[in-house]
Amino acid sequence: MKEFLAAFLTIFLVGIFSERITEFLGLQYRVFSDEFNLWLLLADLGIFIALFIPIFALLKKLIVR
Repeated sequence: MKEFLAAFLTIFLVGIFSERITEFLGLQYRVFSDEFNLWLLLADLGIFIALFIPIFALLKKLIVR
C-alpha cells in the first residue's frame, strides 16, 4: 500500500512539473490535431521519465521505510 502511495504521488507531482517545464520550453502540442508532432511527444515523455525516476526513488525512501 505504501509503494502504491509513493507511485501515485510521484505520478501526480511529475505530471504537474512536466507540464510546467513543457510550457516554459514552448513544447506544447495537441495529441489529436491534424499535424501531430512525434518529436514533441517524445520530448514530453523524456521530461516525464527524467523527473519520474528521481522523485519516485526519493518518495519511496521517505514513505516505504
